[in-house]
Amino acid sequence: MLCTEVAAGDHVETRPGKWSVGMVAGNMTKNRANDLLRPGEYDFADNYFAGVLVAYDRQIGDSKWSLGAEFQLNLHFGNQQFLEFVLPATIRYRPELSFLPALESLGLGLGLSHTTEVPKVEVEVRGESARTLVYWLAESAFSVGNSGDELFLRIHHRSDAFGLLDPDSGSNAFAIGWRRSF
Repeated sequence: MLCTEVAAGDHVETRPGKWSVGMVAGNMTKNRANDLLRPGEYDFADNYFAGVLVAYDRQIGDSKWSLGAEFQLNLHFGNQQFLEFVLPATIRYRPELSFLPALESLGLGLGLSHTTEVPKVEVEVRGESARTLVYWLAESAFSVGNSGDELFLRIHHRSDAFGLLDPDSGSNAFAIGWRRSF
């Protein structure tokens, strides 16, 4: 088991990292990332996804921050059917007290997304696309009971990362998910 050692006085406390499994589902949009900040102007595409995820998360020392990694396998359906493999590194902040009582964490992730086909929604919006693009996520997670379950709301984003990859393309989705830590 992967663990973190934390010095506490004269002894060392070992804190294991947390594994989690979950499900996620979302609806792709035809919006660019900056358009996602304009509620009411969303242009949803006939492209949806549902998937499973496995993640590992480890607290950074004695802080409210943690680092982790996640693997997603998503099935896209609607206008086009294909598989998407996503592997982001994540960072999370877990506030002690929050203005939202059930808020468990705020998270960001950055990695790669690879699809089995070039996504048509990206070609429709941006003119062309590629199977492998940079991926990022922005997430708010909320605790559900005392079981370690979390419900999360997420932005699911694929892009060329400001020209890092060719071609200039990308897509965005709003997603909801559930995960259980163990």
